[in-house]
Amino acid sequence: MNDYLKYFLFISLILFSSCKQNQKNSSLEENANSSEELIIEYTIPIILSEEFKENNNISDWSNYNLVEYNILVLANSITTFINNDEGDIENQLNVIEKYLINLRKSEYPEIFDTPELVSRFKLLNIQVTNTKIVLDEFGKLALIEEFDKIFQYFNNCNNIMKYIVDNKSMIID
Repeated sequence: MNDYLKYFLFISLILFSSCKQNQKNSSLEENANSSEELIIEYTIPIILSEEFKENNNISDWSNYNLVEYNILVLANSITTFINNDEGDIENQLNVIEKYLINLRKSEYPEIFDTPELVSRFKLLNIQVTNTKIVLDEFGKLALIEEFDKIFQYFNNCNNIMKYIVDNKSMIID
């Protein structure tokens, strides 16, 4: 009988500790869904310098400048949207999508009229459209990941532009 009690107490202790762990996990999930502010981490959009834009005819490329500006507006409004449910993110995504469509139809500056850059902007447009579709379906944490993808694709576009300029100048020299 004494051995039976030892095993019973041991099993009870294991069950009690596992129930405590589940309670902690559920309280973490509740905190994530509550009105507490979440720590939001995402990729910061890269902005091309004014000097770079002037030297490479980007400052006259209004469609690009509108996309860049609206990407920055989106990056600055994510925190209030996620934490306070304020801001019209869907409208902001619609605006970015419209300017990306105009950008793809526009005449690129000669140096940037490359398939690589055109395809990168198309991928950015697809990601903006996908994020807009899942806006009401995903939770806040998953949405942060979707916004992060938008910024990563935008940064890829800017990095391609820098790469093109660097390689064109090496060929000319």
